[in-house]
Amino acid sequence: ELKTPLSVIISSAETLLNGAVNDPSSNMEFVSKIERHSKNLSELIKDILDLSNLESKKEQIKFIKVDLLAIAKACIDELSEKAKSRNIQVRIDSRESAEVFGDEKHIKRAVINLLDNALNYSDSGGNVVIEISGDSLNTRLRVKDTGIGVSKEHIRRIFERFYRIDAARSRDTGGTGLGLAIVKHVMDLHKGYVLVESEPGKGSTFTLVFPKS
Repeated sequence: ELKTPLSVIISSAETLLNGAVNDPSSNMEFVSKIERHSKNLSELIKDILDLSNLESKKEQIKFIKVDLLAIAKACIDELSEKAKSRNIQVRIDSRESAEVFGDEKHIKRAVINLLDNALNYSDSGGNVVIEISGDSLNTRLRVKDTGIGVSKEHIRRIFERFYRIDAARSRDTGGTGLGLAIVKHVMDLHKGYVLVESEPGKGSTFTLVFPKS
């Protein structure tokens, strides 16, 4: 996973140094490749570090009351330009705040990852809805999309590191293959879990379940 973007960056740089930098018809193409794969590499390294910290629990985490509705709104704001560029409507179907005990940074990262995936795997004109609900036992945050969906044989493996359902689409959208692994580890850290409901062509629903006790 690290070798692929590095190889593209090195080969593009070598091509430019060997004369392509003076060719107006192709030099920007190689510069664009370097920029794109450098960004992908940066995201990959960030995800690897985050996952390593979650797995080793090196961080000293102090749980506080966290408002899931506020987090959902912040995540939508952060990805608003991406949603607009892909012509996908994103909304929250919840009027009441819901508090859980947890780490705001990690919970936000989990929601961002789910929302980003929903945008990446939905086509133009699609819809993404975040729902927040709860009962006496659990508080739930759902991310529902109208995207391409996931078949049963993939669902049991999608939380594995670097597992991609559609590798080409994932790399084109800047996916690192670690997003759902991070989501799973965040929920493990909060003594919760994540559920998946999906069907090819009918979208997916990912639910973060936070226990109240």
